[in-house]
Amino acid sequence: MKENKLFIICPFSNIEHFLRKEYGDDILFMTYSAGIIQYDNIDFLSSVKDIIINEKINKIFFVNDIKCRFINNTLQKNNDQSFAFQILQEYYVSNYFSMFHKQSLQRQQYNLAKINLYMQIQEFSN
Repeated sequence: MKENKLFIICPFSNIEHFLRKEYGDDILFMTYSAGIIQYDNIDFLSSVKDIIINEKINKIFFVNDIKCRFINNTLQKNNDQSFAFQILQEYYVSNYFSMFHKQSLQRQQYNLAKINLYMQIQEFSN
């Protein structure tokens, strides 16, 4: 059975080229700021479902880049008022002492991307 892959990425991450190089040109992308799907928009979710069915997607990957501007805006406390920033800020604040306090910037970037991916996969699975 052919694997039809869908990658959910941030449009500002510039990671598409790397993923095509790694997985080939026969892959699909959906872009959301910081890779965060807005699950409260039923019409939008319906279109996502249609794409998954019509394209016979059987593997879905959530991908974050630690250089993502939304991740870095969150860590640098640059309030950009976006939906992605608000979600990432919630993750940051609620996990501050366990994952960010006294950590290097690179470790903080990694941890925030990791939390984001985990939460997106959990939400998508629901």
